[in-house]
Amino acid sequence: ASPRVFAKMATGDFVKKFNFAICGRSGAATLNISSNHEVTSLKRLDNWDYIDTIKVEGLSLDEFLKTKSIPQIDLLKVDIEGAEIEVFNSCSDAFLRSIDQITVEFHEWVGGSSKTEVKDVVSRLQALGFFVFKISRANFSDVLFVHRRHMSFIDYASTIVGI
Repeated sequence: ASPRVFAKMATGDFVKKFNFAICGRSGAATLNISSNHEVTSLKRLDNWDYIDTIKVEGLSLDEFLKTKSIPQIDLLKVDIEGAEIEVFNSCSDAFLRSIDQITVEFHEWVGGSSKTEVKDVVSRLQALGFFVFKISRANFSDVLFVHRRHMSFIDYASTIVGI
């Protein structure tokens, strides 16, 4: 959503870029600009330096798919600096169930959300048929969700125990 970062992004035959923020609801959104472009976010995170705020267009994830005529998500990567809870909470169960694989960087470790909110999303995705691979042992900073239709429980268990 950052105009500065957007302007630097390359395009190509297999790369399309869109200048808006994915968020919990469509409409105007406030983007907090940090001196570190990796921390620019819809949400103000603890202990980061924000130098400006700008208004940007925001789209919910399902609205983005509808407006861009995207029929299916094979892999969804969510690293949106604290806004991930809002995005997941805005998605229907049927929509989430349709995704094959999701990788998320939750930001509870920097104040982007609470551990309870993260655990609620993780539990919801498990109930919707996803196996959970928590990559970081200390927190939920890196989590992979693979839908059960792509992996048997035996494969999942053997991955967890390292067989």
